[in-house]
Amino acid sequence: MTSFMAQASRNWRVWTMNSQNKKNDNESTQPIFLLSQEKKNDEETTTLAQNRTNDNVPTPIFPPEVVIEILTWLPPKCLIQLQLVCKEWRAFIQDHYFTEKHMGRHDFVHHWHNVARLGNYPQNNRDEDSFAFIQGCDGLVILRNNTKRKFCVWNPATHRVLELPNPNDGYYGFAFSFVPSTKSYRIVCIFKDKESGGLGWEVLTPGQSMAWRRLTFPDIANSIQNREKERVSIVSSGGAVHCVLVTKFSEEIETEIVSLDLETENFSVNHLPKLGWSKYCDLDWDGKLGFARIVGQNMELMELEDYKNQKWCEKKKIIHLPFLKKGNIDGEANLTPLFAREGYIWFWLKDTKVFRYENKSGDMFDVKQSQDFVPSSKIYPYKPSMITFKGMVPDTEVEKLRPVSLDRWR
Repeated sequence: MTSFMAQASRNWRVWTMNSQNKKNDNESTQPIFLLSQEKKNDEETTTLAQNRTNDNVPTPIFPPEVVIEILTWLPPKCLIQLQLVCKEWRAFIQDHYFTEKHMGRHDFVHHWHNVARLGNYPQNNRDEDSFAFIQGCDGLVILRNNTKRKFCVWNPATHRVLELPNPNDGYYGFAFSFVPSTKSYRIVCIFKDKESGGLGWEVLTPGQSMAWRRLTFPDIANSIQNREKERVSIVSSGGAVHCVLVTKFSEEIETEIVSLDLETENFSVNHLPKLGWSKYCDLDWDGKLGFARIVGQNMELMELEDYKNQKWCEKKKIIHLPFLKKGNIDGEANLTPLFAREGYIWFWLKDTKVFRYENKSGDMFDVKQSQDFVPSSKIYPYKPSMITFKGMVPDTEVEKLRPVSLDRWR
């Protein structure tokens, strides 16, 4: 943030000098705040400063940090207009620092999820496209057109959509994340390799490339690759993508975790400790991979604290869930933990509702009636953002998917 604000201040000084040079003698120019994401040469900035005296530099109405504070409170419909002022403003509003700060100002406005399994879409009108939610990240959602078998990235706040190239056939799932070191977004697809019978990995950078790039899979022991796969799931947490493999060999069932570091694109392999658990859920536990199960009135959790160094938490964490007793709920049979974020745990109560639970206060929020929800369809608590990728076009085909709860953002 310090470097971001320093760059903003430098660009502000350069802009005010240039605008003072260009103003007409009969015209009064009011200074405004502009921020450019383009790197300015310090030598060029010094030269510009020497050409003007301090007396001729107009005084800013607001310092950069005040302008940032103001803009982050505005809804997307206002920011859409403001980013049309000039390319500097557009780059500023689409900067990831601004995106994080803006999203932090607003509460969740909708929960994206599928109410039926991906294959169960309407067949009564074959001319009408049917879409399924795949993944979400920073106000963006990946959708699959079930009719055309095409994928796209959609920003409901800006009404823009980017069509994606077709992934490899036989995919198990996708992950969607932001990579700070490259300041870009990555989509990872994990699929069944037809040649080897094992797993294949490919990555796409939306807005920068229009072809999937195959990654070299780690040399896992053949005994693992050739085992019968009971279940394959994908969890995106922090800067990593975890593929959880539940394999069976003879009567022995094991859980392997193959993790991809999105920054270095290096793989790591971990094994879930022998816990004696017959039933558990893998989930994103506030930026780390976790495994949880409901036991009585509690939730037990094993957390992979450092996947690179194969470090697990020393002992199981116990989280008390008093609402199970209060509501006379059979948690072991009907309650599924989905993920944890920002002090909340999201749960699905079978055939009833999806809700988030604050462990500190014991309160439940955002209760959504959802009889047909299935955990395999994922859930994404949506917050609007202004992220735009090169190649995005108006969302004429997916506009009809906009939930009613998002209307106030338009």
